[in-house]
Amino acid sequence: MLLKNKKILLGVCGSIAAYKTPELVRLFRQAEADVSVMLTDNAAHFVAPLTLQTLSGRQVLRNMFEEGEGIVHIEAVRNADVLIIAPATANMLAKLAFGLADDLVSTAVLACDKPVLIVPAMNVKMWTNRLVKRNVKILKEAGYHFLDPEEGDLACGERGTGRMAGLKKIMWEAARLTTAPDLRGKKVLITAGPTREYGDPVRFISNASSGKMGFALSKEAYFRGAEVTVVAGTTAGEVPDKVKVVRVISADDMMKKVTEEIKSSDVFIANAAVCDYRFAAFSNNKIKKSPVGMSIRMLVNPDILAHAGRMKKRPFIVGFALETDEPLKNALAKMKRKNVDLMVANGVDAMETDSAAVILITKGKVEKLAKMPKESIARSIFNKIVKFI
Repeated sequence: MLLKNKKILLGVCGSIAAYKTPELVRLFRQAEADVSVMLTDNAAHFVAPLTLQTLSGRQVLRNMFEEGEGIVHIEAVRNADVLIIAPATANMLAKLAFGLADDLVSTAVLACDKPVLIVPAMNVKMWTNRLVKRNVKILKEAGYHFLDPEEGDLACGERGTGRMAGLKKIMWEAARLTTAPDLRGKKVLITAGPTREYGDPVRFISNASSGKMGFALSKEAYFRGAEVTVVAGTTAGEVPDKVKVVRVISADDMMKKVTEEIKSSDVFIANAAVCDYRFAAFSNNKIKKSPVGMSIRMLVNPDILAHAGRMKKRPFIVGFALETDEPLKNALAKMKRKNVDLMVANGVDAMETDSAAVILITKGKVEKLAKMPKESIARSIFNKIVKFI
């Protein structure tokens, strides 16, 4: 799990968006993180402390002078891997920008030497107010991390930028801020999902791929600090906003985009399920059904992985081999034939699923991984990659 055993300290301020925090806490716990919650007095008007206590499994902190061992705000941040303020109000931004500490949350931020992620939520007019903008600028320049508000319908009935960032985005940023940045300064290029080859305007051939593995790889690379580009076929996976996604349809489209991007990449991961063949001819009109059947002539598509392996100055290359029989033997042969540094062998049971069993092959070493979530496979793959680059 991407946040397993991470210690999350969540500060909740008095915004209507506080109603989303119980679900955020539940998601953190589902990801096997350890969550502690601090509430401002105003936040308690929007979300019940008992709800957050029940979901987090920990007493909710509200008072700087709680009875117990140690100093509350010092102990809270000392035990945290990341401090998240979500939602953060305009009032809290002003306090933090000027170093004020008159409640538990603001005091904890000033005492925190761990990464601090601020997730504002407020009315659009408040968010665009020049004083709020100034405070945000001060805090960003001071090194605080931000997930800016999103556009949409607001609780006040207006529409504009002010909604708290999505819960998945908050979790992804928490993962990034608690992961060692061992790919910082590196550029990672990943292909993901299936390609399509059209024979007429409505019919195509493709592969049964969801793109889940490719997008899991892209998130893992982002969490580790890399600059990530994904060349994606016809798939709808989600990635953090700072991951560049280039959409393509055919194998030829993917080849062109990879050729453009690979020259400046340190790592290339060819995960996409690329069609090996394309129609020899395209019909501009829908091909009518024939009572006697039909024959279709196919041409060989460009081999993106082989092209990368032939480059004189090439990145570290990771290939995938989906095999129905003798996976290790066939993957080893493909690895040698296409000049790949790390080959990942899997079976058809890995397609369109959330987990898989794979074999990781580097020169002179073979490691079999039991069935696990694709996020865990992605982590294992990058654990290998960082040893070589």
